[in-house]
Amino acid sequence: LYSEGKSREVVLRASAIIKNSDDKDLLVPTYMILGDTYISLGSPADAVFFYNSAYSKADSSQKGQIIKKLKSVVDLLSRKDVTLLSRHLDRDSLKSHLLYLLASMEYESGNYTEAKKGFLEFVEAFPQDQAVEQANLLIQEIDQKTAFRRERIGCMLPLSGPYQAWGNRALKGIQLALNRVRSPGNKPKLQLVVKDTGSDPDRVARLVQEFDEQRVALIIGPMLTSKKAAMEAQKREIPIFTLTQQARIPEIGEYVFRNFITPELQVETLLACAIEKFGTRRFAILYPDETYGKTYMKLFRDRAIYYGADVVGVASYAPTQTDFSLPIKRLAKISKDREKRISAPHRRRYAGKTGHSPLKPVALDFDAIFIPDEPSKAELIAPQLAYWDVKQVLLMGTNLWHSDRLITKARKYVQDAILVDAFYAQSDKREVQIFIRSFEKLYGQPPGPIEGLAYDTAMIAFQTAAHPEVRSRKNLKDRLKQPSNYEGATGLTSFNTTGDAQKELYQLQIKGRKFIELD
Repeated sequence: LYSEGKSREVVLRASAIIKNSDDKDLLVPTYMILGDTYISLGSPADAVFFYNSAYSKADSSQKGQIIKKLKSVVDLLSRKDVTLLSRHLDRDSLKSHLLYLLASMEYESGNYTEAKKGFLEFVEAFPQDQAVEQANLLIQEIDQKTAFRRERIGCMLPLSGPYQAWGNRALKGIQLALNRVRSPGNKPKLQLVVKDTGSDPDRVARLVQEFDEQRVALIIGPMLTSKKAAMEAQKREIPIFTLTQQARIPEIGEYVFRNFITPELQVETLLACAIEKFGTRRFAILYPDETYGKTYMKLFRDRAIYYGADVVGVASYAPTQTDFSLPIKRLAKISKDREKRISAPHRRRYAGKTGHSPLKPVALDFDAIFIPDEPSKAELIAPQLAYWDVKQVLLMGTNLWHSDRLITKARKYVQDAILVDAFYAQSDKREVQIFIRSFEKLYGQPPGPIEGLAYDTAMIAFQTAAHPEVRSRKNLKDRLKQPSNYEGATGLTSFNTTGDAQKELYQLQIKGRKFIELD
């Protein structure tokens, strides 16, 4: 029946044999055939169960054959299968072989943390087993490979490729932090191991493996190619500080952290500022039809609903667009007659002609407009809003608006606009000014947000790794998640239970020729 592929009939006939016979010579091959059948059915855990039944009744020559069967099936088992089998198999069974084989498989795959757990469980449960000596040797080898070096910090950044400008800016912030903590009396002396990702997402997993072999305490970076690096670091249980806005990165695992200004954090802070400080509860969104714009539009719309505010209009434009008349008219609900009277050739004529009263202000149904785009677009949009009489509304932007270019090009039209950022060079906070002075002294130029975020990340990493209570990567990871507020160049920073940074962003407003901090 088995050779003919009649699995259902095999199970039924085998059940009858098992129920009605205690003949070992009959039961052992029956259990073996049942195991083979369940392999063909895609149920490796059931197969191991029946191989184990065969093993318990087999003689020494048959046991060797059964163990070979187990070796062929062990890599098909899921973690859940292993847990259930370990719990239900008897001591005088395949359990010892199963535990040892699974640990060996993890070892050969380079998953040293899981391998060590498996070997330790095997040694504890079966101290008299003949494979214990080899298991202990492998545990020692794993310890040598994964020894914790608290003074060695890994750093992976895009120092070449399309994102090298960002990577080099971040590296300056990290190196400044290293200079500050590397005083002559400090022991152990910190070592920063820097590797170039080349802006290549396929390179980062290999770099994490190299860091693991170098026994780094933790990893800072990467920036834009974070997902594969975070997954590899989580697998190897190495704490990693990513510097990215990429969605859902900290959710990869408990060893993954992020210290960056995220879309969620910006939208949350912007909305709270507009509602609490300006009493604004009716919003419009004008966004570029690409990933960045769509991400912010959806977040803003959803979060506004949470706050009980209204998003009364949403309009998009092409990323290459320079004339924004159509989406502005759609948001402002400008009639054809009014559009005709506003157009440049007619506005002056209507205003001076007898019998024609000046145009009344547009009756807008929103008090603020959110424009998640870069300064080069905002400087074009703001004057066009004014042209179409969309005035007396609060303009809102992301941290990209924190640029002198916006004020230089469109100062008249962006007055009182609000935005948020993680770094504000004019802050009177002591740590901010210390950072700026130190940075300018070392590099001869002022720092920006990326330098500030990288500096704070490195300071947190260095200080935590050097703490006397930190004796392993797990200790380090656990300590990072304890409630704390590190005060640095980008304000107060701590990490929530998922590993994401909790920060109080600066709320900024354009006044005259500069950005001011809102109280």
